Amino acid sequence: MKKVIHEIRLRKDCLHLKDKHKLSFCTIADYLGLNETILRRFLKGETGSLSMKNYKAMCKLGLLAEDIKEAEEYKP
Repeated sequence: MKKVIHEIRLRKDCLHLKDKHKLSFCTIADYLGLNETILRRFLKGETGSLSMKNYKAMCKLGLLAEDIKEAEEYKP
């Protein structure tokens, strides 16, 4: 049950990052090491639950958020 609840949060976090930073599905999938189709289906809610392999990849979403924040704060 914890995995399902965490997947809901991951879905919302990913959509927020996508919209806020205008990231494409391809960009996010590439960073996470996921297939773009799997990511699209997951974010649209077409996938009930992710396989453990894809779930672990989605858990890297926090790293993506940190990298984006770091890049925005970068001053040459």
